[in-house]
Parts: sequence; structure tokens; C-alpha cells
Amino acid sequence: NYVGGAYIYIRREYAVRIKIINSSWRTANNKAADFMDVGEVAEGEGVEGEGGAEGEGDATTVKAEETNATANSKEEARASGEASNKNSNMKVPTTFNEMFMFNGAVMGFGSSLWMNLILDQFDNMVMNVANSYRLQEECDVLSLVLAKYRGTINLSEFKAVMLASLRSLVPKAWDGDHEVAWGWLWENVERMLKNLMGKPQVQEKALERLIMSLTEDSVNYLRREVYKRFFALAPAGQDYFKQSTTRLYWIADKIVEMTIEMYREPKKMVEDISALGLRHVGYAIPTEFFAPFVSGAVEVVRTMTTDEQAEDGFRWSLTLISKILVRTILEGSTIVMKAINTNQEKALKKAISVSPRGKRARELLNISVGTQSISPLYWSIESGSLNCARAMIRDLLTIRADRDNYYYGCDELFARHPDAIHRLCADAPALLPTLLDGLIWRSRLTVNAQRRVNYYVKHVIQDENGKFNQALEWLVDGQDPKIICHPVVVLFSDMIWGRLASRYFFLGRCYFLLTLIIFITSQ
Repeated sequence: NYVGGAYIYIRREYAVRIKIINSSWRTANNKAADFMDVGEVAEGEGVEGEGGAEGEGDATTVKAEETNATANSKEEARASGEASNKNSNMKVPTTFNEMFMFNGAVMGFGSSLWMNLILDQFDNMVMNVANSYRLQEECDVLSLVLAKYRGTINLSEFKAVMLASLRSLVPKAWDGDHEVAWGWLWENVERMLKNLMGKPQVQEKALERLIMSLTEDSVNYLRREVYKRFFALAPAGQDYFKQSTTRLYWIADKIVEMTIEMYREPKKMVEDISALGLRHVGYAIPTEFFAPFVSGAVEVVRTMTTDEQAEDGFRWSLTLISKILVRTILEGSTIVMKAINTNQEKALKKAISVSPRGKRARELLNISVGTQSISPLYWSIESGSLNCARAMIRDLLTIRADRDNYYYGCDELFARHPDAIHRLCADAPALLPTLLDGLIWRSRLTVNAQRRVNYYVKHVIQDENGKFNQALEWLVDGQDPKIICHPVVVLFSDMIWGRLASRYFFLGRCYFLLTLIIFITSQ
């Protein structure tokens, strides 16, 4: 009973705190501008009131003092105008980051540049406050970033500026519960950061010494033993490492390189690891294999050195890399990507059928994790899943509608992939007829034995910058007569010739004939 009651109490209290943090964070970043606009309106009304009082005073003056009163009023108006101009030029903080920088300067922490490093990742920490594993990951990366800072770091100063900024941006809803919730969040972050402070510098130097001391025989031993231990811990992993020995050795070398680069350039490595994780989504790599791979690699390093700092540095860095990879794979493993791995059109249709009309194009064209993104359409082409790619193009270029809107993915397709035709010409020419057929709409109704037909050729004539598109050049380079005779290609090539190219062509020929006639008559 006591244990159950403790669980219920903790769950209830933490749920309230997390809810308070999320709601106030949204307010601080989205509704701060409305709050500042109210203050500006109040200031404007105050200035108008003062002007009205001065007008009444001027009306009671005698005629002999009108000249002086007018001059004084002009000077006052000029002064008030200058003041209003200065106030209008002042940039009012409207977001948490801007308010934080403003309060930091006012409170005397303008020279504490380490606060900017925390501020860059603070949004990720707040948005993942309910996920302790992700919060720990963000703190681990932040500790590596702070390790590069040369100077004194006092984490309690950040808390003071943070609370002052939040009080300014959430004035109506702020109360004691908000104070407790945000204080609780920062205490957890501060505890995680303090546990790691000072360790990255020592571990980086020890790991660097270990890597630099490796001989060629030691490197070959590391390459072989990593896979031997991994296959012993996870025999099913052999099905995913079918590359040549040279390729496997390159992967092992890259892993060792990433562990030291994680200390040197943490932000860049997080971006690179996220991009690598998205590619692993396309490879359909199970996340269960990452833990035994890390364990096997750490065991091999343990047999090669007696330096505990080097071993701890390698283990901690490789564990952080695996955490980021696993998170990226889990966030990027959508049902669409899973269907692409099967290369079955039926599976893709079933996966995309649950998406609403307005979001189908986004599901098929973009998967984002952090700042990295991958296109399911391009990945299906690259991996050879042409059945799924054909189904995705048909789904994108199908016109749907509800009571208020029509939905057609043509604009989204060419906005995400302006070089879609070039990519299909190079890697999947069999999909070009499907794409071009999707740019035509034919009415099901006939009028006077004729049907209305719409051609959506805007994006094959001009690019996203309004300049001439190279689609016709790419199609000509493909040297496929059937594609060149397609109605869409015939239509937009005739439009380009009749409305633009023919004029310049004939002018050029006329100039050539003129120079030819002059040359003949001059002989």
C-alpha cells in the first residue's frame, strides 16, 4: 500500500508539473507578442491624454501669449515625437530567447557567453521534460558543448535569468506552482550537468592518447574482435553485416573515429549521427542490435588498454552515439518507411490510408528528426523499391476533396523535390510515364462530344525561383522517344517554342541572313 501510494502521488505531482511547464512554455514562445502589444496600446493612450490636457491649457491662455504657447507646443511635440521614434525603434522582446538575453544583460550576466550555449538546447530540454532518457541525452550533449567553454560556469545564474524571463512572458498565469515546476526542471538539469562537469576534458585526452598509440596490428585486432564479440552476443546480427571485409573494417574505423569526434565537435556530430540514423531507418535495422554492438566494442577496448579513463571515455561516447541513433530510428520509423522496405504497393496504400488528405503529401515526402530530414519517395527510388515509388507518385498526384478544399500534391512534390524529373530520368526512367500522367486531369463529363482536360505544367516550365526549368533538357538527355511524345511534354515544349523560343530563334536567323547578305554583296 505504501509503495502504491507513493507511485500514485509521484505520478500525480509530476504530471501536474509537466503540464504546467508545457503550457507556460507555449505561452512564453507564442503569445508573448500579444502581451507586449497590450502594453504598447496603454502607453499610446497615455500620450494622447497628455496632449489633450495641454490643448485645454493652451485654450485658456490670453491672446498675447499665443505665440509663445505655440512655440512651446511645437517644441513639446518635437520632443515627444523624438521620444516616440526612439521607443518605436526599440526592439521589444517577444520570445523567451530574446527576453532571456535582455534580462541577462540587465542583471549583469551579459558577459556570460556560456548561457547562450545552454539557451540553444533549452527548447529541446523543455519539450522533452516528460522523457527522462531524452532529457539525459540532451544534457550529455550539452555537457560536451560546455566542456569547450573556457571560463567560469555558474549554473544557478541561468536559473535566475530563466525565472525572471518566464515571469515577464507569463504574467497572468504565473504563480507558486509555476515557480516550483520550473525550479524542479532546472534542478534536474543542473544535477545531470554537474555530474558530468570536468569529465569530458579528461576522457577526451585519455581516448586520444589511446587512439594515437594504436599500431597497425592493434587496429586489425580491434577490427576483427569487434564483429566477433558482436556476433557472439547477437548471432542474428550477421544477417545485417553481409558486406565485404574491407567495408566492415571501414565501419569499425569510422566508429572509433566518431567516438573521439563526439568530444571535439559535439554539435556537428549530433547532426551527422541523426542523418545516419535516418538512413538506418531505410535499411530496416532493428534497434535491439545496438546494445550488444556497444558492449562488444567496449569489451575489445578493455582488453587493449589499462587506462580506465580511456575505457570510460570510449564507452560513454559510444553509448551516447547509440542513444542518438536509436532515438532517430524510432522517431523516423513511420509506417510509410516500413512499407517501403517491403516494396509492396498494397502495403504502402494501407500505410498511407490512415493519413488525412491534407497530410498525405507530407507523410510521403518528408520525415524529419531534429534538423535532419529524409524523403521516403527518394529513398524508395534509391533502394530500388520502385513498386512503392510508383504507388507514392500516383497517391501524390491524385486529386481529392472535402467540403471546403481540394488536395493535389503536385505543388508539394515539386517544392520538396525541384529536380524530381532529373532524378527519375537518371535512376528510375520507368516512373516517368506515371509522373507525367499524374499532371493531367480529364473530366468524366462530355459536352458536345468533348471532355475538358487540365494540364498542370507550371513546375516543368519554371522552377521555384521563377527561372526557366531544365525539365525539357533532362528529358531530351534521356533519349526516350516515348517520353518525348507524351502529351504533357508535347504541350509544354510547344508552349515554350511558340511563346518564347521561336521569337529569339527567328531573330537569330534573321541576323545571320543579314550578315550573310552583307558578306555576299561586299565581295
